[in-house]
Amino acid sequence: MASSSFYILEDYPKIVLQPSAVSGQPGPQFPIVSQNYLEGDSHQEQPLAHQQQYARRTHYDHPWHIVYLSDRDVMCTKNTQPLHRSCGQVLPPDVIQFVVGRRSDCQREGCNEFLNSGTPYRFKAYVCTAAGCTDTLYSRIIRTDNVQVDKSGILIGVIVFPILVVIIILIVIALITSRRRIVKLFRRIASTTEGTTEGIELLPAEIPTRPIHLSDFVTQVERMHQDSNLLFSEEYKLITKLSPKHDTTIAELPAYRNKNRYTNVLPFNHSRVKLLPLDDDEPSDYINASFIPGHKSAREYIAAQGPLECTLDDFWRMIWEKRVIAVVMLTQCMEKGKVKCEEYWPSDSSTPRMFGDLQVSLRSESNLPDYVIRVMDLKLGTKIRTIYQFHFLKWPDFGCPEQTCLLLKLVAAVRDHTPLNPNGPMVIHCSAGVGRSGTYIALDTLLQQIKEEGLEEVDIFTLVMNMRENRPLMVQRENQYIYLHDCLRDYLHDESEDENSIQEDEHIYQNQTA
Repeated sequence: MASSSFYILEDYPKIVLQPSAVSGQPGPQFPIVSQNYLEGDSHQEQPLAHQQQYARRTHYDHPWHIVYLSDRDVMCTKNTQPLHRSCGQVLPPDVIQFVVGRRSDCQREGCNEFLNSGTPYRFKAYVCTAAGCTDTLYSRIIRTDNVQVDKSGILIGVIVFPILVVIIILIVIALITSRRRIVKLFRRIASTTEGTTEGIELLPAEIPTRPIHLSDFVTQVERMHQDSNLLFSEEYKLITKLSPKHDTTIAELPAYRNKNRYTNVLPFNHSRVKLLPLDDDEPSDYINASFIPGHKSAREYIAAQGPLECTLDDFWRMIWEKRVIAVVMLTQCMEKGKVKCEEYWPSDSSTPRMFGDLQVSLRSESNLPDYVIRVMDLKLGTKIRTIYQFHFLKWPDFGCPEQTCLLLKLVAAVRDHTPLNPNGPMVIHCSAGVGRSGTYIALDTLLQQIKEEGLEEVDIFTLVMNMRENRPLMVQRENQYIYLHDCLRDYLHDESEDENSIQEDEHIYQNQTA
C-alpha cells in the first residue's frame, strides 16, 4: 500500500482517502466506512456512527464527502445537507469532496492517479488532529468498471497510413515519368522541324535563360569579373550541374572503343555523325564526332576529336560523305610531349596521301603569325573537291589564347576565305573536340547572330547548354567560358569605337564643306 501524507488545517481533523493500488483510469467516487474517534471532548469515546450509516446507505450512489469535525459537534452531511440532525447543533459546513483516482499527470508514488479498469481496490481513511492521527479499517473490496478501449481506429491508421504513403510515391513517380516522355516527344518534334536529316535527333535544352542586352554587355562582363570572377564561377558551376547525360551506348561498343581518344568524351547516340558502312563485315559507321546546331542550320558544325592513327581513313570519309569544305584545327599535333592529333594532311605538295579510296593533295600552304591556311584537293575516282584547312597555332590545351583578338581574327578569316556551303557543315576539331572546339563554335554562332539578325541581346549561358545537349563537355573549362565572354565584349567594344570613328569622320567632313 502506498503511503500518504497527513495535513493539519486549523486543528480540524481531515479524512484522507488512500487507495491500496495506484495507476490506471479515473475511478468512481467511493464512500468510506469510518471508525475514527474524536479526541478532546465528550464525543471522544464515540465512533462516528453517522458516517457508518451514510456509507451503508449511499454506497455507489453519491460521492463521499470528507467532513471536518469541530471539537464540540459532529456534522454529518450529504450534498451539503445534514444527514441526521440528532448529531447536534448544525454549524456552517466546511465540506470538501474527494474523488479517488482523479489525476492523470502523476510523477511520483502515492499520487491520486487514475485507477485501472476492472481492478479490485480497498480503501481506508486517516483522521488527523493536532494531537495525532488515527485510521479506519480497510473498506470492503470495490471493483472498478470494465472500460473497453476502441482500438479499431488505431489499427486502421496503422494499416492505412503506409498504404497512402506508397500510393503517393507511385503517383509522384508516374508524374515524373510521364513528364520526361512528353518532353522527349516535343524534343523529337522540334528537332524534326528544325531541318535535322539522316535520322539525327538534336535536342533543344530545357534550361533557365540568362539573356544580356548588348548595350549592357560590356558592363555586365566587368561586373562578372569582380571578386575573382565570382559570378562567372557560379554560372559555370550551374552549367556543369545542369548538363545532360544522354546515351552513349554506340560509342561504348567493343568494336568502337579503340576509336575514342578519351574514354570520357563520347558522342551521344542521338547526335553522332554516322558514316556509310563499308562492304567488309566489321562495323564501320562510327566516328567520334557530333553534329552541333548553329545560326543557320541544325547541323551547321561537326565537332570532332583529333584523328587517331586508326581513324585517319574515317576522318576523310566523313569530310567526303558530309560534303565538308572547311576544317578548323585548334590544336597542335604534339603538346607537352603528348600526341594530341595525328597529322592528316600531306607534308608537301609533291606527295599526295591515300586514306582508303580517298587521295589528298596539298595545293598551297600559307603560314601566318597565328594560323596556317592549307588548301587541299580531295579526290575520289574522277571527282575532286577543294578543302580549306585553318590551323590555329596559339591555343594551349585546357587554356586560352593570350588575347581575344587572336580568336576573333581567326573566326573572321574562316568566314572570309571559305565559300558559302549550304549543303555541308564545317568541321571544328581540337584534341577531344569539346573544349576549344566548343568555344570556337559558340563565338562563331554569336557573331553570325549579331551581324545577320541584328540581335539586341545574347544568352551565352543558354547557347553553351544547347551545345551540351548534342555533345558532352562543350566549352570544357571555366576559363574558356570567361574567354568567350571577353571575346564578345571586345568585339562589341571595337564595333562601338568603329561607329564612333565613322561618325566623327562624317562630322569633320561636314565642317570642312560648310
